[in-house]
Amino acid sequence: MSAPLCLTENTAHNKHKRQSWDTSIKHYSRLELDAQIPMALKNTIPSSNISRWKKEPEDKYKGCEVTQYIQQDLELIKRFNQSFRIKRIVTGYFKLCDTFHSIISTVKNIKILCNEHKTLIVNTIESIKEDIPINNALKVFNISRATFQYYKTIVIHKCDASYFKWCTKRIPNQLLPKEILTIKKYLTHEDYKYWSKSSIYLRAVRDTALCCGLTTFYKYSKLLGYTSRPNYDKRRFYNPLKTNKPNEVWCADVTIFRTLDGVNHYIHILMDHFSRMVLGFRIENVVLVPLLEIYYKKRTQNTISKR
Repeated sequence: MSAPLCLTENTAHNKHKRQSWDTSIKHYSRLELDAQIPMALKNTIPSSNISRWKKEPEDKYKGCEVTQYIQQDLELIKRFNQSFRIKRIVTGYFKLCDTFHSIISTVKNIKILCNEHKTLIVNTIESIKEDIPINNALKVFNISRATFQYYKTIVIHKCDASYFKWCTKRIPNQLLPKEILTIKKYLTHEDYKYWSKSSIYLRAVRDTALCCGLTTFYKYSKLLGYTSRPNYDKRRFYNPLKTNKPNEVWCADVTIFRTLDGVNHYIHILMDHFSRMVLGFRIENVVLVPLLEIYYKKRTQNTISKR
């Protein structure tokens, strides 16, 4: 009889053994968020424990200030969970961002647009970098980290010695403000209004007003906003001569060729328009229009005789 009695005592001792609860359970009860505790676990917690946890003073434990931040985060999570509309709005915004990114990733000129609005991009990313990592934010604009650092260098680091306020140490070998103003002067000159940019560049070089490469001239023209020149459509006024067989139309021309001794030589040419075959040519020191007439008559007689 003694053995069963001993078993009963051990069982009673285990039954009344004190249980330790996780600190997070206590915080849920103190912050009145015990509704978030799973029901199966909540039923095992004595009501006296829950009541005691709720009545405990806030400064009972060291570092209790942290619970304020936890309470703010939990309150925000609680509001999100309770508001189905907010969850739908946030999910919709994420879908819009994903859709927008998938669309702009296929645009050819997206990098040009980003370059034109680099100030806005840098300021926006710098203002949200504490909440959103920079690499994640750059994915929206489809630009690399190196490109962003280049934009940041231009936007943040200013230098008064540069025309565009670029840092001369970070971006060396820039043209002087005087040279850039010269480029702008030639591009806006009324006499060169319908000239190509290469022609304007050569004019400035011949005037000894500019000393730089053509590629550099193109680069600064683009930076100044002169991206293209007017392109006039000549097809409306252009009616080319067309031939369908040889000897239908002949063309006569005089080409001037100057040799190294400074003498002009006039090359008289008679050519078939269809085949581009040279029917006759002669080089003289002066223009001889009658010579072309002689070639024309002679060639016409030969053609008639062959027929």
